[in-house]
Amino acid sequence: MRKIGMISAAAFGALILSGTAQADNHSGGGGEGPSIYSSTGTIKADLIGGVGPKKNLYVGATWSEELKIKTANGNMVSVKAQCVGMSQPERRPFERHVTCDMDDGDGGKGSVIMGCNPDIDPATMRCMGMFEGKGGSVDGHASLVTAFYKFNEDGSGTVQGSGHWIR
Repeated sequence: MRKIGMISAAAFGALILSGTAQADNHSGGGGEGPSIYSSTGTIKADLIGGVGPKKNLYVGATWSEELKIKTANGNMVSVKAQCVGMSQPERRPFERHVTCDMDDGDGGKGSVIMGCNPDIDPATMRCMGMFEGKGGSVDGHASLVTAFYKFNEDGSGTVQGSGHWIR
């Protein structure tokens, strides 16, 4: 296991915001707009690779997340996620691409794909993308997601985000 501080905490791209807030009515049909949800959680990451020019290292990372999602109607849902991310050549339009599989432990499953860039502080990362439900009450549903990650030298960190159900 490598310490994140060996490169930059944001160098491995982080992320995820889970969309498995199944207790919420997120159909968005019938004239009411899609519901919005928020997320907070913790991460634990490991760097992989780190080859290339010093200012443009190509790195990957794997990490796990434990999230608490607050739905628009105030319900709380716990979700676990397994993620992988990798830096991208040319660093356009995002420096990192990330994908995660999520499971709420109650049948709700899905995946997210996101593009991420470091924020002003290199130990932070901002991301945006889309969640697709693959099982349980979120099967067939989708949401747009955003996330803001803060990484610590030891590979731990926090994530905050939000989502907007589109179907």
